[in-house]
Formats: sequence, C-alpha cells, structure tokens
Amino acid sequence: MIKSSYLIIFVTSVIIPMLSVKGSILKGNTRISSFLTEFRSLNSPNEKCIDSDLFCRTPNLLRKYGYPVETHTTLSPDGFKLVAHRIPYGSHRGKHKDQLITRKPVILAHALLCSSSDWLMNVPEKALGYILADAGYDVWLINSRGNSYSSGHLHLNEKDWEYWDFSYHEMGTLDVPAWIDYILNVTSHSNLHYVGHSMGSTAFFIGMSERPEYNEKIDKMFALAPALYITESRYRLLAKLFSPLYGKIINLFGASSFVPTTFLTLRTFFGFGCKMVEPFCDNFFFFVAGYNPDQRNSTQTAVIVAHTPDNVSSKTINHFLQVMRSDRFQQYDYGRRNSNMYSGQSQPPEYNLKNVSASVVIFHSENDIFATPKDVLKTSKLLPNLKEINLVQDPMFAHTDFIYAIDADKLVYSRILEIMTNE
Repeated sequence: MIKSSYLIIFVTSVIIPMLSVKGSILKGNTRISSFLTEFRSLNSPNEKCIDSDLFCRTPNLLRKYGYPVETHTTLSPDGFKLVAHRIPYGSHRGKHKDQLITRKPVILAHALLCSSSDWLMNVPEKALGYILADAGYDVWLINSRGNSYSSGHLHLNEKDWEYWDFSYHEMGTLDVPAWIDYILNVTSHSNLHYVGHSMGSTAFFIGMSERPEYNEKIDKMFALAPALYITESRYRLLAKLFSPLYGKIINLFGASSFVPTTFLTLRTFFGFGCKMVEPFCDNFFFFVAGYNPDQRNSTQTAVIVAHTPDNVSSKTINHFLQVMRSDRFQQYDYGRRNSNMYSGQSQPPEYNLKNVSASVVIFHSENDIFATPKDVLKTSKLLPNLKEINLVQDPMFAHTDFIYAIDADKLVYSRILEIMTNE
C-alpha cells in the first residue's frame, strides 16, 4: 500500500500547482522568444547552449563551464558502440589544473534512465564530475548501451528487436569490462576507481561476480544507493502485478525501447515547461523518486527534465521488476525458457557476490525508496572486501539526491574524495 504521505505528495503535485498554471504560463510567454533562439542554436553547427543548460548536451555542458572534454568510443563484444565523455583535467577553478600531472582514472557510471549528463546536473562546485576533475582525477563519464549517446551498433539498428535484447546483465558482463580495459589502455594505469549510482553499481557487481579477473583492476569501488536486492521498494507490488505479463510480452514480441523516441525529442520542451510550472514538476519528481524538498534546487529541475529520462531497453526495466518480485539478485528470468538458457535450471542463477574481491565503499540513505537500508545491509553482508558503509546524515535524503542534491558534495562526495586521497 502506498504511504499516505506519498498520496499527499501526489495530490499536491497535481492539484495545487495546477491552480497557478494559467498565471505561470502567461508569465512564461515572455520567455518564448529567448527559448526559440536557444533551441535554434542547439541545432546549429556549433551546438551552442547560450545561457541555459536546458539545451546543452554533455560535451557542451563541460565546455560551457570551462572544462576540457574528449568523446571516446569503444566496442562491446556484441557490437555496441559505447560512448564515454572524458574530463582529462580540471578547469581554471581547480587546484590541479596542470595537464601534465599523472591523474588516476575514475569511472562514473549512471543510474537507470540516465546518461553521462546526470553527473553534471549542478553547478561545478556541487556536481561530482566537475569536483573530481578539479581535485586532480581523470574522469570518465560512461554511457550505458542503448541510451542517446551509446546508441550505435556494428550490425543492428534501433528498429531491430535484437538491438534491444539486453538487460543490465550485459552491461555488467560485457560493457563494464570493455570500459575498464579501454580506459587502462588509454591512460597506461594498472587500476582505476569506479563510482556507480544505482544501476551503475548493479552493473559493476554483476561484472565483478561474473568476470572476477577484473577485480584486480579496481582500486576502490564507491557504490551510491546500490540497487541489487530490491525487496522493500514501494514499487514492489507493481512489480509483482506487472512483471509476469510484461515478461510474456517481451518473450512473445521481442524487447524494445522503453522510452519513446518522440519523448526523447521533446525533453527540451518539457524542461522549458518546467521552468514555467516549477511546483508541478518538483512535486511529481518527489512522488516518483522520493520526497526531500530541502535538497532540491527548483530552478535546476527543468534542466534535469531536459536530460532525463534517457533510453534503455524494456528488458532492463523488466529485469529490475523481476528482482523486486523474486527477492533474489539473479540473472534475467526467461520463464519457461530458463531450462534452455541456463543448462536445465528452472530458475535463473543468482549472482555470487563472494566473487567481488574489489575494495568497496557503500553510501546509502534512510529515505531511499529503491535501495532501502534493509536491502543495502543485505548486500553489504555478502561482500568479502567491504571497507565502509556510510548512512547519509540526512533522514530525508532520497535515491536521486546522490546526484542532484544541493548538499551531496558535503554529505557524500567529500568522503569519497577523502578516501581517494588518503588511500
């Protein structure tokens, strides 16, 4: 049953903001001319984003705030063209802006329905991508297969169901190792740091459990709200009701894109709409992801909406729903096809976290509706080399606050930097 507090949030996100929509839109009319000018610039050869982050893709965000950026592409073993945005050194603001110093590489792996841009959804002093670059690290913002940056494939296109026939299992077993090898080769380092938020952590732990030889290439793994076991989520009832039917549809018709192309095209317009009706967008965001208004910059919500959600496969969504339903951190459940897929087993194999020998530091929060304290504690007890588990010192800190919160730098990132620096 949905908690009454969330019902209140839902009502206020729809009714109260709508009372002021008319006035907000009238005020917004004065911004339309500026909006159209900026939108045209997005499609210009230089793709400038002028004075609004709404229109900035990841490379342009970095350039806008004075950071160098490189776009790198590597291939997964099954043909996906994976794209990462590298910040090789800091801006003029950083204490370590010297391009010639040796910099430890750090992978930042985003959450479900996100992209590399989500590590930059705050001012440079507050967003982890910028902070690590200014602190002297070589930052790699990787993109999961199928999102708007990593959408290429050697042989398939997005209209083929085979293109979307993946979940976060392939992200962990194929993509994470591919990026580790590529980055260590480019940088000539023997190991690197890895920071994963939600699905970014999930993919890491799958990769290290299924490909344990890669553990030695990890210096420290920082897991932010790791979503492995998801038994306490308020969406679990939805998973129990919806996942079996959703899985049958995928098995019958094939996997597909989860986010419609039309929606991805219109994200910028939705972001602009949020500038005019901020209360509506804020409260809807709280209802979906968790309520914590003190950590949200309302003016930044429009920028987030203009970049998120990004695309992922329907099979990835269903994999999460299956894990919610099953109480097991397991491979994808193919139903009657399991015996063929898993050598006669009727159930999908569980991932063996005992194989994860890499040094792990966990950050989690009390108000996380996806990675709840109970589920994170279960994960932590299965990790053989857990160094720390940190409960964020804000009882209202929510799942997306790890990348969007005003005080994430103080509550989370400062400790990450301290551990990296004092290793």
